[in-house]
Amino acid sequence: MLRKAIPGLLLLWCVLSFSAETGKALGEWDQRATVPRGPRYWRFGNPQLDRLAACLDGVRAQVPPGSFITFASPAGPEGMERNALFRTLWAAYFLPEHEILPIDDPSAPLLAEYAIDYRAGLDLPQLELMAQLHGCRLWKVRRSSP
Repeated sequence: MLRKAIPGLLLLWCVLSFSAETGKALGEWDQRATVPRGPRYWRFGNPQLDRLAACLDGVRAQVPPGSFITFASPAGPEGMERNALFRTLWAAYFLPEHEILPIDDPSAPLLAEYAIDYRAGLDLPQLELMAQLHGCRLWKVRRSSP
């Protein structure tokens, strides 16, 4: 009986050790929890990109083609400051019939006719709310009188 149990226990020990080592190795290899998921890594079909596209579909319906639009979005946490730039690039991709400017562009205050607030929390006196869209707000820029 002991002769038959020893190989079985040895086999069981090998299977458990192998599965424990494999699980540990795969846990270290799979870095999905630590990989940044910012706009730089967005691909078609991502829920984040779909939300931005839904917002911009509403903008397309309300803003005439050829208009200058500033795009504002949060920069993100430390080390992810370029997220706003990549969201602006995606906005320019989805709205090719418009001129899209980042909110921090020096020419934006002079050229912008509209502004898109994509979760940035814009609240400036020269902005007049046009529409609350799906996931963003569309503003009309009022020119100050000289």
